[in-house]
Amino acid sequence: MRLDRLFYRSLSAALLATFQGGAASGQRVIRIPDVPACDCEIQIRPYVSISDSDGRAGLAEPLRMSRTYDGRYLVVPTIDQGTLLLFDSTGTYLRQVGRKGRGPSEYTAILGMDAGRGDSTYILDTGNARITVLDPELRPVRSIIMPERGGQFAVLADQSLLILSAIASRSTQPTDRLKRMDASGRLIGSFMPQPPIERSTTEADARRHICVTPDGTIGAAHSNDYAVEIWNASGQHLRTLVREAAWFPQGQQAGPPPSPRTRPPPRLEACWFDEGGRLWTLSLVADERWLEAVTSVRPLGRPTAGVPPEAAARYWDSVVEVTDAESGILLASTRVDPRVAFFLDGGFAASYRQDQDGHPYIDIWRLELVRH
Repeated sequence: MRLDRLFYRSLSAALLATFQGGAASGQRVIRIPDVPACDCEIQIRPYVSISDSDGRAGLAEPLRMSRTYDGRYLVVPTIDQGTLLLFDSTGTYLRQVGRKGRGPSEYTAILGMDAGRGDSTYILDTGNARITVLDPELRPVRSIIMPERGGQFAVLADQSLLILSAIASRSTQPTDRLKRMDASGRLIGSFMPQPPIERSTTEADARRHICVTPDGTIGAAHSNDYAVEIWNASGQHLRTLVREAAWFPQGQQAGPPPSPRTRPPPRLEACWFDEGGRLWTLSLVADERWLEAVTSVRPLGRPTAGVPPEAAARYWDSVVEVTDAESGILLASTRVDPRVAFFLDGGFAASYRQDQDGHPYIDIWRLELVRH
């Protein structure tokens, strides 16, 4: 069901006067309250499950994942970052795409995938410092040599590329830089994301996730602060949305908890813009059974970071929220038990699990925002 954007736009003027503020750097800050202003609901419905019952695919917990224009799925498993596994729209394994190596049609460390114009697929291989462009049949048609080994990227409507990569720095300020390149890989310009709102940060705290709209609006989401910077493709900072939620305190420290008995802090894992320009965010929050999950797979006294997949579903809950990216109005929020790992193109999400016999599954969920 499509939302009538006018019904909450009418609230914007009054709410902005309350939520808008400014940091010392002069950036425009909009604080998102904890109560949704819309009588809306986020529906997360099972869609399809990807399995590997006969072991042909070598499926494992996905490191990266993408949904193609025709509903197929590309998976990079954590056990082999140079492997691309292709599954059809029903979740059945088809074949491996490319192979491991450094030559044409080969990969060594895939850290990103995105859809481009003409039903193409872009593969960021940081091991080979290049982006490979695949046609609709997933055949390589060209490569873009990367000037450095970027960590995240997105393809804009004009086929230019947005790269979020680390820069060498001994400063305590963020070390990520957003760079825009043309379709051939030539640098157009670069700009630095704003620092977190509440405090200075260390390099470990500076982790961000990016998402873009077709017209080039950019979201740069802070993992440990639940702050999302909104930029345009020219590098102009438009606003920063700061979420004020009791379950996600500002100013938390990055990294593993100081003690195995300390509840791990939440983290913002992904962002996505839907066709209406609304901002979706995915956060992980410690499940009530998180301590049970940790002690069931490893003795107390060891760090809680890197919880194995078989315990992750009990270790984390997922919070999915939708915000109007212009006004900062929270539209809906929901907390679900599965540990959702990715947003996928077209309004989908993915989570990973293992059954009691250890067989791996990737569950695909359909996301929809509906108004009551």
